[in-house]
Amino acid sequence: MRKKKVYRLVSLGVAAVAMLVWNAGATASTSIQVSVPDIGALPVTEEPVLKELADEFHYLSHKLTSKQSAHYYGFTARRGQKVVLATPAVDLDTVPWKLEYHENGTWKEKRGKFPQVFSNLRPGDFVIVRVTHREDKTYSANPYTVVLGSFPVMNDANVYTSDMVKRVPAADTSRVLGVQTYSDLQFRAKFTDSTGHPLKGAGAMIHLFLKAGSTSPDLKKYAFSDYEGNVNFDIPLGKCSVGEMSVRQNEPNAENRHWLSTYNVAGWYAFEVFFESQKLTTETPYVLGIAHICSQRLEKGTVDRW
Repeated sequence: MRKKKVYRLVSLGVAAVAMLVWNAGATASTSIQVSVPDIGALPVTEEPVLKELADEFHYLSHKLTSKQSAHYYGFTARRGQKVVLATPAVDLDTVPWKLEYHENGTWKEKRGKFPQVFSNLRPGDFVIVRVTHREDKTYSANPYTVVLGSFPVMNDANVYTSDMVKRVPAADTSRVLGVQTYSDLQFRAKFTDSTGHPLKGAGAMIHLFLKAGSTSPDLKKYAFSDYEGNVNFDIPLGKCSVGEMSVRQNEPNAENRHWLSTYNVAGWYAFEVFFESQKLTTETPYVLGIAHICSQRLEKGTVDRW
């Protein structure tokens, strides 16, 4: 595992901090031209803290130790991938700290709730951001929250079951019942950056509706991707006793027999934790279906369903 580099500089000034960040990250591409920001006007009475971040997605939660604290984070876009900067669930107009990014030779303040996406990076380009305390605010030791790293792209999200059961017609409800289970469910997804490279640290969340009439999720669960970009976790669906629906379907391997099944129409959708929840209404227009089997009984006779 690659260790994060932490530099602490004393008496060199904040401009020297930015220069060191560039020197640490620019080795991947000798053709990069970076201007050191002119920030000498900012008084620095304590040592700034700098972290060069690994090639993944990062959720940063730290606190400034005083009104003079300055925390710098640098990220190298090794493949020229999109890089994202955001403050999840934070109103930047109300917090005592401010977030800035360096662009075109100047520092620009990140405002609003929507992510800042750097889309026109070349391989080896370096993104540097800083967190400082607002001069007009009373000092607060509450943590700041920032996400910075490769923009996450979620692929192949699906639920699976080890229950080998197909005794409910898939299209009997408004949700296509592609998965049928008694209680066993697993979720899998794959994260990459914008170039298709596996991405570590991205978060996938699943919302599960246990019945067709559920107006809000009955279960929420999330996990983060590993070094290969994979997310895998079990979903504790549990067992049910009496289903809201019932259906009869012939047993193809038994003459003159059919199954009587009772089940609930469950559903799910999954999304990337930090950003996509803001646009679920447009990108998730439907909920994928699950037949949650409560009971099944083999009875005599045949029916008109196979």
